[in-house]
Amino acid sequence: MATGARVMLFIWGVAETSTAFMPLAPCPFLSACSTASSSLSARGSDCRRAARALLMAEGAGRDWHMKGEPDDAEARSDRMLKMSLMLARIGGDLEALGRGGCDIDIDRVEREITSLYAITSSRKEKDVASQVSRLSPSLRDELGQGAAKLHLGCGRNVMPGWINVDLYGWRLRDALQKTTAENTNSDSVISLNLATTPLPLDDGTCQCIYTSHMLEHLSHPVETSIFMEEVFRVLAPGGVLRVVVPDAQKWLKSYTSRDENFLVSARQHWNHWDWRTFEEQQSWLDLLLPYLGASSLKGALTGSHQFGFDESSLRALLERSGFPRDSIERSSFQRSRHSLLRVDDRSHAAGATFDGEESDDTYFSLFMEARKPEVSAASPAAFQQRDNALQKFVKTLLGTR
Repeated sequence: MATGARVMLFIWGVAETSTAFMPLAPCPFLSACSTASSSLSARGSDCRRAARALLMAEGAGRDWHMKGEPDDAEARSDRMLKMSLMLARIGGDLEALGRGGCDIDIDRVEREITSLYAITSSRKEKDVASQVSRLSPSLRDELGQGAAKLHLGCGRNVMPGWINVDLYGWRLRDALQKTTAENTNSDSVISLNLATTPLPLDDGTCQCIYTSHMLEHLSHPVETSIFMEEVFRVLAPGGVLRVVVPDAQKWLKSYTSRDENFLVSARQHWNHWDWRTFEEQQSWLDLLLPYLGASSLKGALTGSHQFGFDESSLRALLERSGFPRDSIERSSFQRSRHSLLRVDDRSHAAGATFDGEESDDTYFSLFMEARKPEVSAASPAAFQQRDNALQKFVKTLLGTR
């Protein structure tokens, strides 16, 4: 198989060497990858491919919790993340060295990583199915009626009456079981890596979906497109998605206009950031750019932002995923047209303002909603737009035009 095609297979979560893998979505771009692969150094691209596979295994490994040893499981995941970054850097060095580079048994590295990914993916599939079966009877009934409420990327904000999904869902369940006498919320949590795993729900089972400050953690446009199509799939006809992300336009405008008030407010709300560079250099590009996706940890779901959305880019993503253009609208904090989705006050980041007043123009975040049509029909134009965007992404990844 051509190098480019193998790269793309790993990106989409498919391993050609193992039947334990299940594709996250069809991949129509392998021929483009194969054509583009001639421009790559074989060893360098193989190393980059192995880095991506290791990163995918790291993500899969975070999906399930090994009983009795959560700290060890998380430590192993963090070590794999670091190793993936090392492999990516080695790939760049090999490309720079060219024909005079050192010999590396990349096939052995790939076999080991593929095996690891197969193990984690196989266990993940069983674990996710088990978690869904443990949802409370009332939540399962709502799923059967197409009336479930789904909270994606919930963090510590577990909302009663909702199905709450998070990368660290297992940790939330453990904490809730220890602290909640009635144990009413722990049976609403699913531990899932939204960057690599389809939603474990049937089509049309949710009346509303809420996600706040999660979408920017997915790589764009591949992972964001897969994720948003999954959201569209599980929404019932007439169902509504509310999505909240950092408003890239406001953040960039604050930098170009040197808005000191914006900066002071950001420092108050995100005091856990490392502000030492700003204090030393009086420039906050080192904080601003990673926040909007210019991160060295590409592919790392935890902590690192992969993209910065403004209204037009988020609208385009929603439309490509199947939401009609006239169903997409900008909103503001707690201003949803739908009472069930007036839950922004449960999100610390969504409620942050940069002048201390709660007006539509002073929130750090962008609020958008989209409604699934009552009768869904595939839009050839929308799918063609998505295909063009993904094909462009693949060519960029492979260093071709």
